[in-house]
Amino acid sequence: MTISRSKTIALIVALCALVLGAMYGTYDYGKRTGQSQGYQWGLKKGRIEGARERPPEPVNRGHSATQLALAKEVAALGLEAGELEPLAALMNRAPSPCAGAAKRGVSLATALVDSSKKCPGFAASQARLALAASRSFDDPDEALAVLRIERRADLATDGRPSRGNPEAQVVLVEWADFQCPYCVRSQKLVEGLLSSREDFKVVFKHFPLSFHPAALPAALAVEAAREQGRFWEMHDALFDLGKGIGDGIDPDAQIPEDGPVPFEQVAERLGMDRSRYRQDYRSQEARDRVEADRNEALQLGVKGTPSFFIGGRRVAGRLSVAAFSALVDKALGERAGTFSWDLQPAP
Repeated sequence: MTISRSKTIALIVALCALVLGAMYGTYDYGKRTGQSQGYQWGLKKGRIEGARERPPEPVNRGHSATQLALAKEVAALGLEAGELEPLAALMNRAPSPCAGAAKRGVSLATALVDSSKKCPGFAASQARLALAASRSFDDPDEALAVLRIERRADLATDGRPSRGNPEAQVVLVEWADFQCPYCVRSQKLVEGLLSSREDFKVVFKHFPLSFHPAALPAALAVEAAREQGRFWEMHDALFDLGKGIGDGIDPDAQIPEDGPVPFEQVAERLGMDRSRYRQDYRSQEARDRVEADRNEALQLGVKGTPSFFIGGRRVAGRLSVAAFSALVDKALGERAGTFSWDLQPAP
């Protein structure tokens, strides 16, 4: 039986419609399923896969207690009698706090005694964490688990303007960008923590993002204000500007060669000398301090703002005054020589 041309075309159109309908139905079902449970399913799968991946196994090179005692980071710990030997054994088994070195099998002990394997930015604080873990747990494997999971950063805070208790050993360091809306909101968290306790201090560091035209000018403005003793006043005034901080900023002339500079009206309102403010704003010293903050952040793996460290520990997860306060308690415990899991008192 011969099928007419018109019927053939109709059949092809019907088949195409059927295929397209099935494709759309599959897409729509997948989209609805993904929206309802795909994200949570992905999180669950990520946790399962993460648990299967063992922490890196460092090469135990058997560095002696005598060798480790010569490392300045270990010498500064103030060890009690009998603590050096078990601490050396623990450090030989623990991974370097620098992720790249840990993947190559470098141990914490090697990172402390071998100049070619140094782990800048983490060595001193990780040694202190090792001591706290060693003092907290009788089982060496549990102390080792701490060093496989946790790491502490050595943050440069000496000589920096600070808020809170100037004598406090625990420091909250914030890297922020004055044009970042999330940074604006996070200031209330810091203020809430400062008003609730007096056993820590806050240090602010710059991380100006390239796509925010007012970020670098604002950072330079704060450093210029620092020279006249108005660091925190300018810090607060710029964050108070909110979304309007970029008004009038020329992204192609962030550091004008002559004439007015950004935020000088704010400086005058705060009682600063205008000519000195302009000079300090344009100074190489101000630019060097901003760049030093940014470079330190990049070395520690900071990629966005705001980023917080409390007691050298990167703050992750949902930010709240309660979470910050718990981390201050954790840092105080580690300073006293005890480590706690899940922010609970150490056993």
